[in-house]
Formats: sequence, structure tokens, C-alpha cells
Amino acid sequence: MKTAVNLVVIGNLYKSGFRFYAQQKGIDLGIVGTISYQGEFGDISIHAEGEEEIVKTFTNWCAKGLPYCKVLKVDVQSVPLQNYNSFDIVSVNSDSPDDQKPVVTKKKKSLGARIFGF
Repeated sequence: MKTAVNLVVIGNLYKSGFRFYAQQKGIDLGIVGTISYQGEFGDISIHAEGEEEIVKTFTNWCAKGLPYCKVLKVDVQSVPLQNYNSFDIVSVNSDSPDDQKPVVTKKKKSLGARIFGF
């Protein structure tokens, strides 16, 4: 049965690569949803949807963290399904926390790619 959760991963995560590795792990498991930084301390907010056992596996993976970052705790809240089709890292742009809208970030081509066509 499909389920959805919001995770807040708290720890030493800012600029650690945790969002990227969480995205890759989620994609490998078949998770869909979003990942973004939350708040001024670099905590990570994840909306994850998938089969119940897969979401539990992903949540446990997030709680372990990575060798070069320390996860202190993961808050988990069950939420309604939003039926995402992909698992994206997003940045949240807003002046007010009540008016946050996720914006999908896209990789820019390097200067070499623009000059040499790579």
C-alpha cells in the first residue's frame, strides 16, 4: 500500500551532499517526492512517497546518515499522498514561511560545455 511521509532530518548536513545521496537512494528504492533545506540551520525536509516498506527503509537510511555528516534525529510525520512522479531536490523561495513554494533547481551547463559543445 502506498504511503507518504514528511521527514525532517536534523544534524550537521548543510553542504554535506546529503540531499544528493538521499535523492539517489530514494530513486534507487522507487521513492518519489521532494528534498529541500529547511530553516536557517541546514536541516533537510523530505516529502517521500512509495510503498510502505520502501518508505520505512528510506527513513531508516536517512537516520543513519553518511560517514561525513552526522544525523542527530529524524522527525517523521504521515501526510496525504500528493502523487509525485519523480524525486527532486528543490529550493524553497519565499519571504514568509506560510507562502513557501518549491522551485525545482536545474543544473547549468559548464562554460566548457557552452564553448566546446560537451
